[in-house]
Amino acid sequence: MEEGQKSGREFTRDELDERIILDGNLDLTEMIYKSIPDKGQDRYLTFTLSFK
Repeated sequence: MEEGQKSGREFTRDELDERIILDGNLDLTEMIYKSIPDKGQDRYLTFTLSFK
C-alpha cells in the first residue's frame, strides 16, 4: 500500500494519499514482515482508516 497505481487511475498513491503513522515504527514493522520466509502465504495484513 505504500506504492503503486490502481488500474484506471491517473495518479499514484503518493499523489493521492497523505499517510500518517499514528503509532509504531514503520521501518521496524517492515523489517519484521520481511524476515518471515515467503512461502506464498500472507505475511502481513493491512488496515486502512480513512478520515475526512
